[in-house]
Amino acid sequence: SWITVTSGSTGSGNGTVTYTITANSGAQRVGTITIAGQVHSITQSGVSPCSYAITPASLSFSASGGPGSVTVTAAPGCNWTATSNDAWITITSGGTGSGNGSVNYTVANNTTTTQRTGTITVAGQTHTVTQNGLQCTYTISPTALSYTAAAGTGTVNVTAAAGCTWTATTTDSWITITSGTGTGTGTAGYSVSANTGTSQRLGSITVAGQTHTVVQNGTSSCSYTLTPSSQTFTAIAGTGSFNVTASSGCNWTAISNDSWIFISSGNTGSGNGTVNFSVDASTSTSQRTGTITVGGQIYTITQSGIVCPATPVMQSVGCSLAANLISNVNYQWYISGTPIIGATSQFYTANQPGFYSVFVTDITNGCTASSQPAYVACSGVGVEEFGLADAINVYPNPSSGSFNIISSGIFTSENVKISIINVYGQSVYTTHVAPQNGEIKLTVNDAVPAKGTYTVLFTSGSTQVAKRIIIN
Repeated sequence: SWITVTSGSTGSGNGTVTYTITANSGAQRVGTITIAGQVHSITQSGVSPCSYAITPASLSFSASGGPGSVTVTAAPGCNWTATSNDAWITITSGGTGSGNGSVNYTVANNTTTTQRTGTITVAGQTHTVTQNGLQCTYTISPTALSYTAAAGTGTVNVTAAAGCTWTATTTDSWITITSGTGTGTGTAGYSVSANTGTSQRLGSITVAGQTHTVVQNGTSSCSYTLTPSSQTFTAIAGTGSFNVTASSGCNWTAISNDSWIFISSGNTGSGNGTVNFSVDASTSTSQRTGTITVGGQIYTITQSGIVCPATPVMQSVGCSLAANLISNVNYQWYISGTPIIGATSQFYTANQPGFYSVFVTDITNGCTASSQPAYVACSGVGVEEFGLADAINVYPNPSSGSFNIISSGIFTSENVKISIINVYGQSVYTTHVAPQNGEIKLTVNDAVPAKGTYTVLFTSGSTQVAKRIIIN
């Protein structure tokens, strides 16, 4: 029934028989036509079923979430869809496709302490997403406070991630907790009763597992002087000391009010004495100030922030890459956001085309800086030097998230791959476009997950052209 003779069903002498066959939507089939007692066999191939593969099959994320990507491998013409099966996983691009492609998605913050698992169904395959629960860590500030003999009140600031609970407790009868529970960042409050004795007394409050020390002077007429009253440090770790001047019999306690300052000796004393301390190395670029309290007097410590290396500048000639010379740093070359093993000098010779960048790390403080990635084609010119970029218009630029792409006369292929690359050389968006009469017109709506500078890379066969766009 799938073979129809259209002409030559009868004849005399020499002649021709013409026939047609219908499309086959099933397996391979064989049919025949009998012509003048002779058999003409016809074999028609069946439809090859579409098969799909995805990589990777799973990804893991921290509690803070972030972007992820799945690559789909399929034959041309094989259509597929991607569906998130969990509300905290959002597909940002690649929800549908045909043939090879990719699916991009984001994972929301996990505000609980419990690990969770979700899935995305991509082309009938399951991609599993595992996200760790919130890891609760706590810091308190200040770590100590001093009071006169009179009654008083105090507060302790607690820094913790949302969803992390904490309590404040004390075993000292002269200290009363006035607000002692919280979730995430908050404040614990307390009060101290008047000290009617002549001696100084020491108490403590446990806040989120950390110790806050409370020092209260007695009713004696003791006075204390600290010399010097302050000291300044660079960002590296260091030690210091100061003298305490007090009358004989006047007891005192030295309390660090910051976690990066440690009393090494002279924690307690009577009369004149010396307090020795050390400071941790700073890991921040900002200056910080801390204090030590002795006998109700404040000793101030100021520490400079670390100085990060200058942003490296990368240059390329063919496959030869070079970074500018920066003192006291280690170099590390990257391709498409992945470190290149052994590429740790100022120079590197590329062995494949791709987006290259170089990171520098300060040997003393570990602060890093990176160059902008640049495409290196290992052919003596960069991707933006092919003379074709001027024929592509990406606008508005800068953009708030959505922008248009128009090109004319560059690409004639049926399939032009358009990728958006971040500063680490990672693709955050990919699509395929078929030019119409040599023209491409495309609107990209909010496909870029964060503000910054991106490269729009056009690939057609061996031709690649790049344009820069700023998302603000």
